[in-house]
Amino acid sequence: MDPVSGLLHYLAECYRENGSRAGILSLESSRVRQSLLVEGEDLVVSRAVLDGQQFLPGKQAASLATRARLYEKECQLYYGSLFLIGTLEQDESRAKLVYAPLILYTASVNSISEESGAEFVIDTSRCILNDALLESFGDDTLLERFEQCLDAAPHTEGCVGELRRLFADDLPDVATDLLLSYPYLLTEKEIKEFLKQTAAKSPVSLSLVPAAAFFLADRSMEMRGVLNDLRTMAQNPTSLSAPVRAILSQTEGNERPRRVQNGGEIPAILSAAQKKIVESAHSSPLTLAVGPPGTGKSFTIAALAMEAMSRGESVLIASKMDHAVDVVADKIEQTLGLTGVCVRAGRKNYLKDLKRFLEDLLSGLLTGEPVSRAELRTARSQLTQIRSAAGKWEALLERRGRVAVQRGELASRANAGWFCRWRVSRIRARIAREAPLHHLAARISDTLQRQISATVAYLILRRREQLGNSLRRHRKTFLAFSKGIRARNSHRQDSYFEEVRWNTLLEALPVWLVNLSDLHRIIPLERELFDLVIIDEASQCDIASVLPALQRAKRAVITGDPKQLRHLSFLPTARQGEFARRFGLNEADQERFQFRKVSLVDLATETIRSQDSLVFLNEHFRSRPGIIQFSNREFYANQLAIMTGHREMDLREEQPLSVYSLAGKRDGNGVNEEEIDA
Repeated sequence: MDPVSGLLHYLAECYRENGSRAGILSLESSRVRQSLLVEGEDLVVSRAVLDGQQFLPGKQAASLATRARLYEKECQLYYGSLFLIGTLEQDESRAKLVYAPLILYTASVNSISEESGAEFVIDTSRCILNDALLESFGDDTLLERFEQCLDAAPHTEGCVGELRRLFADDLPDVATDLLLSYPYLLTEKEIKEFLKQTAAKSPVSLSLVPAAAFFLADRSMEMRGVLNDLRTMAQNPTSLSAPVRAILSQTEGNERPRRVQNGGEIPAILSAAQKKIVESAHSSPLTLAVGPPGTGKSFTIAALAMEAMSRGESVLIASKMDHAVDVVADKIEQTLGLTGVCVRAGRKNYLKDLKRFLEDLLSGLLTGEPVSRAELRTARSQLTQIRSAAGKWEALLERRGRVAVQRGELASRANAGWFCRWRVSRIRARIAREAPLHHLAARISDTLQRQISATVAYLILRRREQLGNSLRRHRKTFLAFSKGIRARNSHRQDSYFEEVRWNTLLEALPVWLVNLSDLHRIIPLERELFDLVIIDEASQCDIASVLPALQRAKRAVITGDPKQLRHLSFLPTARQGEFARRFGLNEADQERFQFRKVSLVDLATETIRSQDSLVFLNEHFRSRPGIIQFSNREFYANQLAIMTGHREMDLREEQPLSVYSLAGKRDGNGVNEEEIDA
């Protein structure tokens, strides 16, 4: 086996095993923090439920909703339907309890009333099979048939009928008679009684029953997209993107992209470190931006995207967390003032916005009058003039600053002679006639603000031109993409997406923001489809889950902080070693690609050869000085420049950190009441 192919298969197996172990075989497992059984009709097919929204009464519902909000970064709230209940043979002497839903939907909390209950929202646009449960059957062909039964989202009573026939044909030992009452669900009392009866049966029994529940789980179960992409990449290891080749082979690639001679437009003022990141991103297959909290990492990503967009390039921004890409989108649209330039794809709310945007675009609401070349030339000329004026004022301020230093040195001489005193008197007379330096600084600030406004105006005008031209020339591509994201099943979506000319689409819609787990459903696995891919919060990303995004990149910027918490892995060391031996990894690669311990930031740090491609964002803008000074001293070798000391609240700051020792202990549920009260 080709070494690179073996490495990709190894990472895929580690990812699969890690995800399976984090999957749900039982709602009573430690990976489920809380669950709530639903009674009545299945909420997904019930006509009484509109848009997946349902209010559930009771304190249990309020408690589940509260925990879902509290642990939204660590956990995912799911709605599960059609439970497999019983026991499966684990080895010759033991059987494992199965009590989990076959069909899953992600869910969210809309509102909470502590006394009366909570309103939940089910994302019915995506039907997810419980992979960890299905892999217990161990038959890939059977898994494909399950997927075909549930090809449409949401599932229907007809889908459930097909599932019952599938079990009858291929898994006759699984009892399905209770499904005859579907969509009506078993009550909580009936399920508990059923579980009690199941535990008494011997040796092995399984039933598929009409039951549903909301539950809060520690890990995502969306593995298939990443696994399929990794296995596709492993089949053709000679056709990997430059960033993937760099990451896997510890070289930065032989085909270095052409260096950009002229930079693009950025509607902001960047620090020296931020400028260095932009310059490296022009040409390096891999750039690593190390950004401790509060150092403007999200703003830097937004600036990178806008600079690339202004040069006609396409950009993909991806992260494991929705919040991270949401912050970047906010920076682009609100801080930089460029609304409507980002495509936020994937989750239900974002997909709804994208559908509306495409509908408005195709109906002519967003293009307006065609932008003429004269308008673009005028906007560009105005921007150039303002930038030139800003440069002149900055040069003058720098020159005046040097002169001021020289004058100060002359005036401070001890025992100065008559000639020196005469020169000082002439200088004082000249200073009285000159405008103060702070006036010049204010003029520069005003000019820079006008430069930012002119840059925004130019970029908006240019985007209108690109969007209008693309729509007039390639309307068919936009129609196909619009139909594809509305398709009710994956086969129909694939057929529409085959009609999409992706390079044309990306010219018109150049900036995309996606959660890594949603990437495979929105954007095809096409080598180097995007000019630039930016991975945010990469210290929390395992290597395997990010490689499909990097395969879509010509160049990549990886951002993160090695001092922060890495990704959480459930993969046993023994299994990791077993996979390494199976796919022929040598000792060095086993160490370098440890799935459990090595994050994308760790690997990028080891891979990058040029120091110019590794940049530390060193200006901190968030915390009060007394707080960030602790982290700066203990973790960042005092390399952070703390920019918050000038604020009034900082000047009157008292002791920022205090230590209190408490005598409290955790109760049986792991809760320390004294810590909470403190």
